[in-house]
This record gives sequence, structure tokens and C-alpha cells, in this order.
Amino acid sequence: MTGPLLLTALSPAHSPLSPPHSPLLLAALRIEAVIIGGSPPPLVIGMRAARLRDDDTLRKVSAHPGPVVILGYGGGLIPGLRPGDVVVASELRDDHGSVIETTPRPLRDAVLVQLREAGLVAGVGPLVTVWSLITGRDRGRLAAMGAVVVDMEAAPVALARPTGGVVVVRVVADTVGVGITGAALAHGRRLARALRTAAAATTEALGVTTAQAVPVASR
Repeated sequence: MTGPLLLTALSPAHSPLSPPHSPLLLAALRIEAVIIGGSPPPLVIGMRAARLRDDDTLRKVSAHPGPVVILGYGGGLIPGLRPGDVVVASELRDDHGSVIETTPRPLRDAVLVQLREAGLVAGVGPLVTVWSLITGRDRGRLAAMGAVVVDMEAAPVALARPTGGVVVVRVVADTVGVGITGAALAHGRRLARALRTAAAATTEALGVTTAQAVPVASR
């Protein structure tokens, strides 16, 4: 992995970071929650975070005392990202490029260490949230804002969190050169393994456990 994805230095500590409260795990889609597993599994909030309009979900997200972690797939915006790579968001932006939240560095660095130790190609960079599926032209526009990965859920979650503390981990599915359909057909199994492994590594870094990590085949 080269280029602007690797934007922050690692913390010298390589041990899992244990916050005082367990994180609340969120996934946009039920299939993502099934792949991630765990007991309880991630809370499914819906594509485009539509279910955040539900009072019960909003209450859980806004009132949770520990970190809120969003796990799932995202779209790569810059050359060099490949299906199965992982991005930990350094900051969350809306589709106008405005920064909504900066991810606490100790949390994101601890997660990044565990992702790499699990054998994943992982880096850190800004994430932008949009409200509809993007096209090739959109990819270039969002990349020009400085973002490296795109999703459809992080911004609404961050806006529902007055206290901050949102960690977003995205397994890259579609990229500059591979559309979402092509990624699903050609890399579906790899993407599932990468998500399961990323989830296990992330939760280990934050002091909790989900499903067991699955080795990711080398490329």
C-alpha cells in the first residue's frame, strides 16, 4: 500500500487499548452483521443509516458511554486501493467536504496495529459519507476533497453522537478500477474474509471479542 492512504504514524504501544466501556458495534447491512458475528452481533442500522431515524436506535447510539464502531464495506476513492484493503477513518466528512468528527488517535492507532498484525493491508485516511451510490465522476470529485474512502452511514452516526468517539473501519469493496458488481463477483469470498478478520482485529484492539479472525490469503 502506497500513497496518501498511510497518513498517520503508529502509536509506539502495540498492546490492545481497553476503553472504560465496551464499544457499540454498528453495521449498515444485515449480511455484514452476519459475517462479523459475535454475541451480541452488531446493531444493524440500515443502508444510508435510514434506521437512525428510529428513536430506539438513535438513543442507543447517542447514549452509549463508550466508543461507537462502524464496521463494513466501503468504496475506494484513490488509485492503489484494492478490494480487501482496509481503511481506518482518521476523520469523518460530509459530501461537501466539511469535517464532522476527527477519530481519537489512540483508538484508531490501536485498531490499525491489530489490523496489520492480522495480516490485512490497512491504512488510515479521511472518510466521506454520501447519500447515494457513487459513479466514476463522483469518485474523482470526492478524492479531490482529500477523502480516500466513501460510505453511506458514518456521518449520520457521528452527528447523533454529541460526545464523539466514533471509529469507522471500512473494508474496500469497489475501487477506481473495479465497480461494486465486479468486486462482488470476483472478490466476494476475499471481501467476506477480510471483513470478518477486520472486525475481530478491531474489537480485539478495543478490548472485546467477536468472531474469530480468518486468515486472509496473500495476493
